[in-house]
Amino acid sequence: MTSVPGITREQLTSMVEMIAESWPMMREEVSDEPNVDSLCCLFCCSDEPDKDSQPVRKEVCACRGDAGYFHVSCLVEFAKTKTKAAMDRGHVNLGEIWMECPTCKQDWTGGTLVDMSKESVSFVCEEYPDDVELKIYALGIKRDGIEFSGTCSVEEQECAAEEVLSAIKEYYNGEELPAFVLRAKMYSYFMLGDIAFDLNELADAIEHYKQCEATARALGYGENDIDMMRIRKQIVASQCALGCEGDRAYYETLLPFSRAIYAKSKENDGEDNQSPLAYGYDLAKTLCELGQLDEAKELLADLHAKAQRVFGTHHYGTQDIKCLLDKISTSRVD
Repeated sequence: MTSVPGITREQLTSMVEMIAESWPMMREEVSDEPNVDSLCCLFCCSDEPDKDSQPVRKEVCACRGDAGYFHVSCLVEFAKTKTKAAMDRGHVNLGEIWMECPTCKQDWTGGTLVDMSKESVSFVCEEYPDDVELKIYALGIKRDGIEFSGTCSVEEQECAAEEVLSAIKEYYNGEELPAFVLRAKMYSYFMLGDIAFDLNELADAIEHYKQCEATARALGYGENDIDMMRIRKQIVASQCALGCEGDRAYYETLLPFSRAIYAKSKENDGEDNQSPLAYGYDLAKTLCELGQLDEAKELLADLHAKAQRVFGTHHYGTQDIKCLLDKISTSRVD
Protein backbone atom coordinates (compact mmCIF):
# COMPACT_ATOMS: atom_id res chain seq x y z
CA MET A 1 0.00 0.00 0.00
CA THR A 2 1.34 3.47 -0.89
CA SER A 3 2.44 5.56 2.11
CA VAL A 4 0.84 8.94 2.88
CA PRO A 5 2.87 11.58 4.75
CA GLY A 6 1.59 12.15 8.28
CA ILE A 7 -0.60 9.03 8.33
CA THR A 8 0.53 5.66 9.67
CA ARG A 9 0.02 2.45 7.71
CA GLU A 10 -2.52 1.28 10.31
CA GLN A 11 -4.53 4.53 10.03
CA LEU A 12 -4.54 4.36 6.23
CA THR A 13 -5.68 0.72 6.31
CA SER A 14 -8.50 1.64 8.67
CA MET A 15 -9.65 4.48 6.41
CA VAL A 16 -9.69 2.21 3.35
CA GLU A 17 -11.71 -0.42 5.22
CA MET A 18 -14.20 2.23 6.38
CA ILE A 19 -14.67 3.51 2.81
CA ALA A 20 -15.12 -0.05 1.53
CA GLU A 21 -17.79 -0.77 4.16
CA SER A 22 -19.70 2.43 3.33
CA TRP A 23 -19.46 2.02 -0.48
CA PRO A 24 -22.88 0.37 -0.95
CA MET A 25 -24.52 3.29 0.89
CA MET A 26 -22.56 5.79 -1.19
CA ARG A 27 -23.67 4.03 -4.36
CA GLU A 28 -27.30 4.23 -3.20
CA GLU A 29 -26.98 7.95 -2.54
CA VAL A 30 -25.83 8.74 -6.11
CA SER A 31 -28.24 6.36 -7.82
CA ASP A 32 -29.92 7.40 -11.05
CA GLU A 33 -33.23 6.36 -9.50
CA PRO A 34 -35.12 9.35 -8.04
CA ASN A 35 -36.31 9.56 -4.47
CA VAL A 36 -40.06 9.39 -5.08
CA ASP A 37 -40.82 10.77 -1.62
CA SER A 38 -39.02 14.07 -2.24
CA LEU A 39 -39.57 14.98 -5.91
CA CYS A 40 -39.86 18.73 -6.33
CA CYS A 41 -40.28 21.14 -9.20
CA LEU A 42 -37.04 22.43 -10.72
CA PHE A 43 -38.46 25.97 -10.78
CA CYS A 44 -40.61 26.50 -7.66
CA CYS A 45 -38.98 23.76 -5.53
CA SER A 46 -42.40 22.53 -4.38
CA ASP A 47 -43.51 18.91 -4.38
CA GLU A 48 -47.18 19.91 -4.16
CA PRO A 49 -49.59 20.17 -7.13
CA ASP A 50 -49.57 23.53 -8.89
CA LYS A 51 -52.37 26.12 -9.08
CA ASP A 52 -54.11 24.01 -11.73
CA SER A 53 -53.94 20.94 -9.43
CA GLN A 54 -51.37 19.34 -11.73
CA PRO A 55 -48.66 17.25 -10.03
CA VAL A 56 -44.92 17.48 -10.53
CA ARG A 57 -44.14 15.80 -13.86
CA LYS A 58 -41.12 14.08 -15.34
CA GLU A 59 -40.89 13.51 -19.06
CA VAL A 60 -38.16 11.30 -20.44
CA CYS A 61 -35.10 13.45 -21.14
CA ALA A 62 -31.38 13.08 -20.45
CA CYS A 63 -31.63 14.37 -16.86
CA ARG A 64 -30.78 11.77 -14.24
CA GLY A 65 -32.00 11.11 -10.72
CA ASP A 66 -34.13 13.86 -9.20
CA ALA A 67 -33.28 16.36 -11.95
CA GLY A 68 -35.78 17.27 -14.63
CA TYR A 69 -38.97 17.28 -12.52
CA PHE A 70 -41.30 20.23 -12.97
CA HIS A 71 -44.82 21.60 -13.01
CA VAL A 72 -45.87 22.24 -16.61
CA SER A 73 -47.24 25.63 -15.50
CA CYS A 74 -43.83 26.56 -14.08
CA LEU A 75 -42.11 25.37 -17.25
CA VAL A 76 -44.47 27.51 -19.33
CA GLU A 77 -43.76 30.60 -17.21
CA PHE A 78 -40.04 29.97 -17.55
CA ALA A 79 -40.38 29.72 -21.35
CA LYS A 80 -42.43 32.92 -21.47
CA THR A 81 -39.74 34.80 -19.53
CA LYS A 82 -37.00 33.42 -21.78
CA THR A 83 -38.96 34.35 -24.91
CA LYS A 84 -39.54 37.93 -23.75
CA ALA A 85 -35.86 38.34 -22.90
CA ALA A 86 -34.86 36.94 -26.30
CA MET A 87 -37.32 39.24 -28.08
CA ASP A 88 -35.83 42.22 -26.23
CA ARG A 89 -32.40 41.20 -27.55
CA GLY A 90 -33.80 40.95 -31.07
CA HIS A 91 -33.24 37.23 -31.60
CA VAL A 92 -35.44 34.35 -30.44
CA ASN A 93 -35.18 30.60 -30.92
CA LEU A 94 -38.63 29.33 -30.02
CA GLY A 95 -37.65 25.73 -30.68
CA GLU A 96 -34.86 25.85 -28.11
CA ILE A 97 -36.97 27.67 -25.51
CA TRP A 98 -40.23 25.74 -25.80
CA MET A 99 -39.19 22.30 -27.10
CA GLU A 100 -36.05 21.49 -25.08
CA CYS A 101 -35.33 20.67 -21.46
CA PRO A 102 -33.53 23.77 -20.10
CA THR A 103 -31.13 21.56 -18.14
CA CYS A 104 -29.99 18.79 -20.51
CA LYS A 105 -31.10 20.46 -23.80
CA GLN A 106 -32.79 17.29 -25.02
CA ASP A 107 -36.15 17.61 -26.79
CA TRP A 108 -39.25 17.06 -24.69
CA THR A 109 -41.31 13.96 -25.43
CA GLY A 110 -44.90 12.83 -25.04
CA GLY A 111 -47.45 15.05 -23.34
CA THR A 112 -44.97 17.73 -22.34
CA LEU A 113 -43.92 18.21 -25.96
CA VAL A 114 -47.55 18.67 -26.99
CA ASP A 115 -48.39 20.97 -24.07
CA MET A 116 -45.37 23.21 -24.59
CA SER A 117 -45.78 23.44 -28.35
CA LYS A 118 -49.42 24.49 -28.00
CA GLU A 119 -48.61 26.94 -25.22
CA SER A 120 -46.00 28.60 -27.44
CA VAL A 121 -48.74 29.52 -29.95
CA SER A 122 -51.08 30.83 -27.24
CA PHE A 123 -48.32 32.96 -25.76
CA VAL A 124 -47.19 34.43 -29.09
CA CYS A 125 -50.77 35.26 -30.14
CA GLU A 126 -51.39 36.97 -26.80
CA GLU A 127 -48.13 38.86 -26.36
CA TYR A 128 -47.16 39.57 -29.99
CA PRO A 129 -50.45 39.55 -31.97
CA ASP A 130 -49.04 41.65 -34.83
CA ASP A 131 -45.86 39.65 -35.34
CA VAL A 132 -46.78 37.46 -38.31
CA GLU A 133 -43.40 35.79 -38.63
CA LEU A 134 -43.31 34.85 -34.95
CA LYS A 135 -46.81 33.38 -35.18
CA ILE A 136 -45.87 31.19 -38.14
CA TYR A 137 -42.72 30.18 -36.25
CA ALA A 138 -44.87 29.16 -33.26
CA LEU A 139 -47.34 27.28 -35.47
CA GLY A 140 -44.39 25.33 -36.86
CA ILE A 141 -43.34 24.50 -33.29
CA LYS A 142 -46.87 23.28 -32.58
CA ARG A 143 -46.88 21.16 -35.76
CA ASP A 144 -43.58 19.51 -34.78
CA GLY A 145 -44.72 18.91 -31.20
CA ILE A 146 -47.90 17.18 -32.33
CA GLU A 147 -46.06 15.12 -34.94
CA PHE A 148 -43.14 13.94 -32.81
CA SER A 149 -44.93 13.40 -29.49
CA GLY A 150 -46.28 10.02 -30.57
CA THR A 151 -49.48 10.76 -28.63
CA CYS A 152 -51.63 12.68 -31.15
CA SER A 153 -54.13 11.39 -33.69
CA VAL A 154 -53.68 11.56 -37.46
CA GLU A 155 -56.43 14.19 -37.55
CA GLU A 156 -54.56 16.40 -35.06
CA GLN A 157 -51.34 16.05 -37.05
CA GLU A 158 -53.07 16.91 -40.31
CA CYS A 159 -54.79 19.95 -38.77
CA ALA A 160 -51.48 21.22 -37.36
CA ALA A 161 -49.79 21.06 -40.78
CA GLU A 162 -52.77 22.65 -42.55
CA GLU A 163 -52.84 25.43 -39.95
CA VAL A 164 -49.29 26.43 -40.89
CA LEU A 165 -50.08 26.43 -44.61
CA SER A 166 -53.31 28.42 -44.07
CA ALA A 167 -51.47 31.05 -42.02
CA ILE A 168 -48.82 31.42 -44.72
CA LYS A 169 -51.48 31.83 -47.38
CA GLU A 170 -53.44 34.33 -45.27
CA TYR A 171 -50.54 36.53 -44.22
CA TYR A 172 -48.42 36.48 -47.37
CA ASN A 173 -51.07 36.01 -50.10
CA GLY A 174 -48.74 35.57 -53.06
CA GLU A 175 -45.89 37.70 -51.70
CA GLU A 176 -42.32 36.41 -51.79
CA LEU A 177 -41.77 34.21 -48.74
CA PRO A 178 -38.82 34.65 -46.34
CA ALA A 179 -36.56 31.62 -46.01
CA PHE A 180 -37.87 30.51 -42.61
CA VAL A 181 -41.48 30.69 -43.92
CA LEU A 182 -40.45 28.55 -46.91
CA ARG A 183 -39.00 26.03 -44.47
CA ALA A 184 -42.25 26.02 -42.47
CA LYS A 185 -44.14 25.38 -45.71
CA MET A 186 -41.73 22.62 -46.76
CA TYR A 187 -41.96 20.72 -43.46
CA SER A 188 -45.75 21.03 -43.43
CA TYR A 189 -46.05 19.48 -46.88
CA PHE A 190 -43.61 16.76 -45.82
CA MET A 191 -45.79 15.98 -42.80
CA LEU A 192 -48.91 15.81 -44.98
CA GLY A 193 -47.04 13.51 -47.36
CA ASP A 194 -46.09 11.18 -44.51
CA ILE A 195 -49.68 11.09 -43.28
CA ALA A 196 -51.01 10.23 -46.75
CA PHE A 197 -48.25 7.62 -47.20
CA ASP A 198 -49.12 5.91 -43.92
CA LEU A 199 -52.79 5.86 -44.93
CA ASN A 200 -51.77 4.29 -48.28
CA GLU A 201 -53.14 7.33 -50.11
CA LEU A 202 -50.10 7.20 -52.36
CA ALA A 203 -51.16 9.59 -55.14
CA ASP A 204 -51.85 12.28 -52.50
CA ALA A 205 -48.55 11.49 -50.82
CA ILE A 206 -46.63 12.00 -54.07
CA GLU A 207 -48.40 15.32 -54.66
CA HIS A 208 -47.51 16.58 -51.17
CA TYR A 209 -43.90 15.43 -51.49
CA LYS A 210 -43.58 17.16 -54.86
CA GLN A 211 -44.92 20.40 -53.32
CA CYS A 212 -42.30 19.88 -50.64
CA GLU A 213 -39.60 19.35 -53.26
CA ALA A 214 -40.55 22.53 -55.14
CA THR A 215 -40.36 24.51 -51.90
CA ALA A 216 -36.95 23.02 -51.11
CA ARG A 217 -35.70 24.10 -54.53
CA ALA A 218 -37.03 27.60 -53.87
CA LEU A 219 -34.82 27.58 -50.77
CA GLY A 220 -31.84 26.73 -52.97
CA TYR A 221 -31.42 23.20 -51.64
CA GLY A 222 -29.33 20.91 -53.83
CA GLU A 223 -29.47 17.16 -54.30
CA ASN A 224 -26.91 16.60 -51.52
CA ASP A 225 -28.88 18.54 -48.90
CA ILE A 226 -30.30 16.13 -46.32
CA ASP A 227 -33.83 17.51 -46.55
CA MET A 228 -33.82 17.10 -50.33
CA MET A 229 -32.49 13.56 -49.90
CA ARG A 230 -35.34 12.76 -47.50
CA ILE A 231 -37.92 14.22 -49.89
CA ARG A 232 -36.55 12.28 -52.86
CA LYS A 233 -36.58 9.07 -50.83
CA GLN A 234 -40.26 9.52 -49.94
CA ILE A 235 -41.23 10.31 -53.55
CA VAL A 236 -39.46 7.16 -54.73
CA ALA A 237 -40.97 5.12 -51.86
CA SER A 238 -44.47 6.31 -52.79
CA GLN A 239 -43.92 5.57 -56.47
CA CYS A 240 -42.57 2.08 -55.70
CA ALA A 241 -45.49 1.32 -53.39
CA LEU A 242 -47.94 2.59 -56.00
CA GLY A 243 -46.34 0.36 -58.64
CA CYS A 244 -46.67 -2.73 -56.41
CA GLU A 245 -43.18 -3.96 -57.33
CA GLY A 246 -42.97 -6.28 -54.32
CA ASP A 247 -41.49 -5.87 -50.86
CA ARG A 248 -37.91 -6.83 -51.70
CA ALA A 249 -37.70 -4.55 -54.73
CA TYR A 250 -39.20 -1.77 -52.60
CA TYR A 251 -36.57 -2.05 -49.88
CA GLU A 252 -33.72 -2.57 -52.33
CA THR A 253 -34.71 0.71 -53.99
CA LEU A 254 -34.80 2.56 -50.65
CA LEU A 255 -31.56 1.14 -49.21
CA PRO A 256 -29.15 3.55 -51.01
CA PHE A 257 -31.28 6.49 -49.87
CA SER A 258 -31.26 5.27 -46.25
CA ARG A 259 -27.46 4.82 -46.30
CA ALA A 260 -26.88 8.26 -47.80
CA ILE A 261 -29.24 10.04 -45.38
CA TYR A 262 -27.65 8.34 -42.35
CA ALA A 263 -24.14 9.26 -43.54
CA LYS A 264 -25.16 12.87 -44.26
CA SER A 265 -26.84 13.19 -40.87
CA LYS A 266 -23.68 12.05 -39.08
CA GLU A 267 -21.66 14.52 -41.15
CA ASN A 268 -24.04 17.40 -40.34
CA ASP A 269 -24.87 16.74 -36.69
CA GLY A 270 -22.20 14.45 -35.31
CA GLU A 271 -22.87 10.88 -34.24
CA ASP A 272 -24.13 11.64 -30.71
CA ASN A 273 -27.28 13.40 -31.83
CA GLN A 274 -30.94 12.45 -32.09
CA SER A 275 -31.12 12.79 -35.90
CA PRO A 276 -28.34 10.29 -36.75
CA LEU A 277 -29.80 7.86 -34.23
CA ALA A 278 -33.22 8.10 -35.89
CA TYR A 279 -31.84 7.76 -39.43
CA GLY A 280 -29.57 4.92 -38.33
CA TYR A 281 -32.56 3.11 -36.85
CA ASP A 282 -34.43 3.57 -40.15
CA LEU A 283 -31.45 2.14 -42.03
CA ALA A 284 -31.32 -0.85 -39.66
CA LYS A 285 -35.02 -1.59 -40.27
CA THR A 286 -34.43 -1.56 -44.04
CA LEU A 287 -31.46 -3.93 -43.64
CA CYS A 288 -33.64 -6.26 -41.59
CA GLU A 289 -36.32 -6.31 -44.28
CA LEU A 290 -33.63 -7.37 -46.78
CA GLY A 291 -32.29 -10.08 -44.48
CA GLN A 292 -28.95 -8.34 -43.93
CA LEU A 293 -29.08 -9.12 -40.23
CA ASP A 294 -25.37 -9.09 -39.41
CA GLU A 295 -24.95 -5.51 -40.62
CA ALA A 296 -28.23 -4.49 -38.96
CA LYS A 297 -27.19 -6.02 -35.63
CA GLU A 298 -23.77 -4.33 -35.69
CA LEU A 299 -25.36 -0.97 -36.50
CA LEU A 300 -28.04 -1.32 -33.81
CA ALA A 301 -25.50 -2.29 -31.14
CA ASP A 302 -23.53 0.87 -31.93
CA LEU A 303 -26.68 3.01 -31.95
CA HIS A 304 -27.88 1.51 -28.66
CA ALA A 305 -24.61 2.28 -26.89
CA LYS A 306 -24.77 5.90 -28.11
CA ALA A 307 -28.46 6.28 -27.24
CA GLN A 308 -27.89 4.99 -23.71
CA ARG A 309 -25.02 7.40 -23.20
CA VAL A 310 -26.75 10.45 -24.68
CA PHE A 311 -30.43 9.94 -23.87
CA GLY A 312 -30.53 7.32 -21.12
CA THR A 313 -32.01 3.82 -20.92
CA HIS A 314 -35.65 4.89 -20.67
CA HIS A 315 -35.79 7.25 -23.65
CA TYR A 316 -38.20 6.01 -26.34
CA GLY A 317 -35.44 6.09 -28.98
CA THR A 318 -33.16 3.90 -26.86
CA GLN A 319 -35.99 1.46 -26.21
CA ASP A 320 -36.96 1.22 -29.90
CA ILE A 321 -33.36 0.43 -30.85
CA LYS A 322 -33.06 -2.15 -28.05
CA CYS A 323 -36.34 -3.80 -29.07
CA LEU A 324 -35.21 -4.30 -32.67
CA LEU A 325 -31.77 -5.48 -31.54
CA ASP A 326 -33.35 -8.06 -29.21
CA LYS A 327 -35.68 -9.19 -32.00
CA ILE A 328 -32.72 -9.89 -34.29
CA SER A 329 -30.84 -11.73 -31.54
CA THR A 330 -33.90 -13.82 -30.68
CA SER A 331 -34.51 -14.75 -34.33
CA ARG A 332 -30.90 -15.94 -34.58
CA VAL A 333 -31.37 -18.14 -31.50
CA ASP A 334 -34.64 -19.53 -32.85
